[in-house]
Amino acid sequence: MNKLNKTLKKKKKIDNNQFPNKDRINLSNIIIKTMSFYEDISRQKNITFSACLDKETGIYADTTLAEILLGNLISNAIRHTIQNGLIEIELNKNFFRITNSASGKALDPQKLFKRFQKNGTSSHSIGLGLEISRKICNLYGYQIQYSFVSDRHCFTLNF
Repeated sequence: MNKLNKTLKKKKKIDNNQFPNKDRINLSNIIIKTMSFYEDISRQKNITFSACLDKETGIYADTTLAEILLGNLISNAIRHTIQNGLIEIELNKNFFRITNSASGKALDPQKLFKRFQKNGTSSHSIGLGLEISRKICNLYGYQIQYSFVSDRHCFTLNF
């Protein structure tokens, strides 16, 4: 309940535009930091990473929101990647893309970014991450897209 309460408070702050700071943020640093945070679970699942990161790519945003946005997408990819799977990350001045090996089928794009939508029964998810990610994108004028190709989930942020 505590996690749900904190997440709903963040969502409300985003809705009320209470993150006024906009700094130039280096996204590759956030990606590397987030990937290292999930190193243990990635190792347990024997996930292989492939990353092509433009080290100069930056956006103007609130640092906390950028960390939440990328953290949600990276943690979801790790959580939903199959054992011995692959996660590919690409970052350049136009977009951030993350794909992961999946078992099963495409997610329902009509429900994907809605509150309390969960794929599976994981107790680590409360079903708000993608809704918050979409709200952050809307705040800064980015587009977030989902596709499913060749048994791989793919999320793309267009800047």
